[in-house]
Amino acid sequence: NVGVRFSGGAYVLIDQEGRALFTGDCAAGCAQWTAFGGPMAGKGIGEWTVSSAGDQPQWLFRGKPVFVSQNDDPLTIPAGATALHP
Repeated sequence: NVGVRFSGGAYVLIDQEGRALFTGDCAAGCAQWTAFGGPMAGKGIGEWTVSSAGDQPQWLFRGKPVFVSQNDDPLTIPAGATALHP
């Protein structure tokens, strides 16, 4: 369940709770890099796929792991991350 919200002059993808979805590589201090969980038997659709490489399935967008914002402002993403845009 992915939606779209206008924030900071651009549309960003959000989860069903209104939290921004993002991708990137976390080098340190990754407490706010929470995986966007995928279905156990999911195959994906289009540019969305599911990785089962970790402890739990995680969505990938264009081959990159997707994370969901854990900030107090649900549309704020961590430093070094890239918001997902439709």
